[in-house]
Amino acid sequence: MASLRRIDRVYRCTWQASVARPAGFTKAFVRSVTGTNVGVPASRFLPGEPRNHARGLKSDVGRPTGRSMLFTIGMVLVATLVLGSETGSSQPPGTRLLAVALLLSTTFLFGVIDAAQPIALLAVGGLLMLALTLPKSDSPTEAVPRSGRRMSVSSLEPTVLALCLTTWMLARNVAAVGPGFRVVAPYTLAIVALVGIEMLRSAGQLSHASLARPFIAFLAAVLLLSPYLSETPWLACRAEKCSFAGQIYRGIFPSENSLAIFVAFALTLALATTRRSTRLIQVPALLAILLATGARTALFGLGLALVVAGAVSLLSRREASDHLRLAPWAAVSTAAGITAAALALLGTADEFTLSGRGRTWVAALEQVPLTSLTGAGSSRWTELQDRGLLTQHFPHSQFLHLLFSGGLVAVGLWTWILVALLLRAHGDTRPKLMLQLAPIILIGLFGATEIIWNPATIDSFTVLIVSVLLVSPRLRSAHEPGELPIAEVMPSPPLEPAR
Repeated sequence: MASLRRIDRVYRCTWQASVARPAGFTKAFVRSVTGTNVGVPASRFLPGEPRNHARGLKSDVGRPTGRSMLFTIGMVLVATLVLGSETGSSQPPGTRLLAVALLLSTTFLFGVIDAAQPIALLAVGGLLMLALTLPKSDSPTEAVPRSGRRMSVSSLEPTVLALCLTTWMLARNVAAVGPGFRVVAPYTLAIVALVGIEMLRSAGQLSHASLARPFIAFLAAVLLLSPYLSETPWLACRAEKCSFAGQIYRGIFPSENSLAIFVAFALTLALATTRRSTRLIQVPALLAILLATGARTALFGLGLALVVAGAVSLLSRREASDHLRLAPWAAVSTAAGITAAALALLGTADEFTLSGRGRTWVAALEQVPLTSLTGAGSSRWTELQDRGLLTQHFPHSQFLHLLFSGGLVAVGLWTWILVALLLRAHGDTRPKLMLQLAPIILIGLFGATEIIWNPATIDSFTVLIVSVLLVSPRLRSAHEPGELPIAEVMPSPPLEPAR
């Protein structure tokens, strides 16, 4: 406790020196980039100085011990990244540079369309970090082979399925409200971005190991910089939610639930990829951040995802390449089970389900029932809100968003994307396979209570779906060069001597 107070004094003095008297250029720059007012008195960043806010009484920083603990965790994460860094790098090939340029340009245009919301800039940072951790080799990573030439449930790449889903939602939206710039432009940008992601996958697979590092680095930056980039990194406890720190931590995210999902995803990556020495430090540190958010749904979803991934990994089978992969029926059953459970939650919800989410769900299902095949189009949501037929909240469910925007067709395509991702997870042991399945299952489960991917915008969850697409290996037919069918590599039986 004494050491935490000592760290707190140092951190407090740092804030007073850097926030109370920042240069005018620095204030203007940070304000223009983040959309936040950083030129406020330093006293508003210090504990014991709560202020009135639209959502109630909120304290900007939190208790000294909680603030010092998160600052210390941020420094520890930075240390693990520095000590575990690898030397040697090379410039990425032209295909990757073009793909990264597509991703960054579409992200920038999304920000322009959305009035340069700070959350779009958050996505830019995430995509930049992913681009900087691309494989150093110019040759694509070895793909997981698929057997046979027949069309199967795993034949289509997840990015192709995502393109189909985005195109369908665009067509349904245009049919519902007519063509218009704000109707067509977001989905068009999403299609271009998916093309860039597929180009990155074809140039070289992004491994789980390289993906974990930018996520952990980003969370460390959130811990260390949130007092400068957010007026309210800490929120006051509510009647139904609090954390061990005595307040709720959200950092620079729009809500503590968004940060919790981001941390839970990073936890699955840290479990799967980091070395044991750093894993023993990073995993408890990330757990502490998750607990500081007070998000019980995220904590429950993380535990459930690990349990489901462990159970599903028992249904794997060993391929000719000596990799363990899920049997197709196991992947289909898992994805269909997640979808069925999410739709059942929507259908049985009342106004008090999950902290009031049910109120939005009940109102939306009165407009678009669970049996709707084509939905109403995503732009109709705000139209119905203006008419008072929907609450002033977003759907708070990936499956409700898809059902409303594109009906059961869109829900089916999303389920197919989950199946394709699950079939591409592989490992030489069941624990390794389980930890590759966990991020995919986690995204599917969180889709029951949050919008994990909305093609019409970029938000704090966009990086998650981009990440699972980038680490998903491309499937190659067993007849393609580099991988021969089993019958061709087995020795032929000896010929009988002529009589």
